[in-house]
Amino acid sequence: MRFSILFLISLFALSSNAQLVQVVNEVYYDPEIGPPVEGYPANHRTYRIYANLQDPTDFVSAIYAVAGCHSLHVNAMNQIWNSLFGGTTGDVINDGFCAFVPALCYDSFVTIGRENSSSPGNSIGISASCPAANAWDSALGIGLDLNVCDGAVYALNGDINGFGVGPQNRVLLFQLTVPNSSNFTYKLNLAVFDEGIVENVINYVWDAENVGCGSPTEVDGSGLGLIGGYVLVNSIDQTQLQALALYPNPMADYAIIQFATESNTRFVRLLDLQGKEITRPELASSSVYYLKRNGLPAGAYLVEINDGNNFQCINLILE
Repeated sequence: MRFSILFLISLFALSSNAQLVQVVNEVYYDPEIGPPVEGYPANHRTYRIYANLQDPTDFVSAIYAVAGCHSLHVNAMNQIWNSLFGGTTGDVINDGFCAFVPALCYDSFVTIGRENSSSPGNSIGISASCPAANAWDSALGIGLDLNVCDGAVYALNGDINGFGVGPQNRVLLFQLTVPNSSNFTYKLNLAVFDEGIVENVINYVWDAENVGCGSPTEVDGSGLGLIGGYVLVNSIDQTQLQALALYPNPMADYAIIQFATESNTRFVRLLDLQGKEITRPELASSSVYYLKRNGLPAGAYLVEINDGNNFQCINLILE
């Protein structure tokens, strides 16, 4: 039986609050930095895409597409890696098997949450979709790009997985392992329940020109990271690359700073909360810099990032 995507995301009166703060992507595992993982594909890197919410009571209901209005895309040049022992949705990944098949926990999948529960993803559902009845499996399951014209991955209302965790109220949406020489980009639509209330749904769409096409509760989310990804410097199209990014935050051993340009005037400074400079490293000619802990104690710090065109001062937490 085919369920209407408009029914799944419960189209009610639009709340005036912007509960989606930002969609961000992070490098989750880089074999050039992290410890070796048995069975991990050579020359690959694993990314995660998160939705940061305004309040811990806000709820991610669905990642979706609406036929004739809002498509959904996750593209990595048809080179998305999927483990033979894994799956395409977060609910089928059993972390308990990672001790026996270590690469399993770096599988590529779509999800809502998964880091929130001891039995993550059990309530994730998939509506019938196009161009295939289950476009998610048809693409991610064999490593192809994900291009959905209709359908959704959704969480049952009130399930713990749809609520954010941590200081940024983050909800995991995708984990993707792709070649480290490949670009990956995405264009997403998200349904968020303000304060977890179905009637307060806000539908964030990436294509600003079609706002209102699917429902009156739609808002333009193009400036909130719904269009994003990681594009290698010197590639033809760099429009999706976040101008400045630092992740993970909080960090354990290192954080990654991502630049959109290779300006000669760019710099990174690590400061304590009194503004005293701890380090100002020399930057190599690269779009990525790895900020290492170097024995610093746990606590809060400031990181100033300047790429010559953009400047950010970020609060960094060392665990």
